[in-house]
Amino acid sequence: AAQQMKWFRKEPAFEWVEMGMEDGLERTADAIQRLVTLDAGSHVERRMSDSFEADQAAVRNLNVEQGRLMKTYRPEFHIGQDSRLQDVIQRADLLRKHVEAAQRP
Repeated sequence: AAQQMKWFRKEPAFEWVEMGMEDGLERTADAIQRLVTLDAGSHVERRMSDSFEADQAAVRNLNVEQGRLMKTYRPEFHIGQDSRLQDVIQRADLLRKHVEAAQRP
């Protein structure tokens, strides 16, 4: 996982998205949906904004901290039993199909 994080930090096309398991699944899915449905001009404009780099650094740092916390065993957390997570996974799959369809010539 540490090597993946290093790779993601170096990848210029990668965008960090804030994710919270308790209260942020729906918000995260909405944010991802907005990002993948942006037209090219809006996407470039967003990435060129003054706040983009600072926002990305803040979310990246939050994700690094969450990674540290995940190393702590928490027996009360059962990700497979969370129906909200299943909903997000289904939405992500639909978004993936949307992106794939948009990339076809």
